[in-house]
Amino acid sequence: MEAEEENNKKNEVIIGAKPIPLDIIDKIKKAICKIIIIEKEENHCGTGFFWKYSDSKKFLITCYHVINPTLKNEKIEIEIFNKNKMKLNLSGRFVKYFIKPKDITIIEIKVSDEIYKDIEYLDYDLNFMKNGYSHYKGADIFSIHYPKGGKAKCSSGKIIDLYNDNELYHDISTDDGSSGCPIMLLNDNINFIRVIGIHKYGIKNEKKMEVHL
Repeated sequence: MEAEEENNKKNEVIIGAKPIPLDIIDKIKKAICKIIIIEKEENHCGTGFFWKYSDSKKFLITCYHVINPTLKNEKIEIEIFNKNKMKLNLSGRFVKYFIKPKDITIIEIKVSDEIYKDIEYLDYDLNFMKNGYSHYKGADIFSIHYPKGGKAKCSSGKIIDLYNDNELYHDISTDDGSSGCPIMLLNDNINFIRVIGIHKYGIKNEKKMEVHL
């Protein structure tokens, strides 16, 4: 189910069956970016999001297959919510790669990165792991992502099934370019929206897979 248009009140969007104020969506959009990999023949895109571990430790998170050690710095460009872009130089940063099974790349954000000064940061839902995955099966989830490298899209779905200890299947509508977007849990407290995982790939006509952080 897509949530790209405002409802009749013009200050909310409907995600799942829940009305979410636009100011909440706009705040979340400021924590999610488009990642552009510059290639000679054709650029490739993914999605990433900003996560704050503490005031002094802030990171950009995406998939390993979006950003990995094979890429040269000049090939990585980040576009944030206000369409500002900057090259992402990985030199001198804390960078951690998780290939299998997680498919995650974690990149330090520096204070000197002026382009990031007005962004928001998402939080991780610690209760998700504590309560156990089965507790959330069928739960409403959503994401903001950049399918096919286009405009940001807000899409919702449900947790369909569980796989291994750290992977979930979901039915959010995604496409090329959505990899790396945050999977967020919709709960009754719309001011307490938290990340539970990262979308890594989809299988056409089948369930999509996300991996738990």
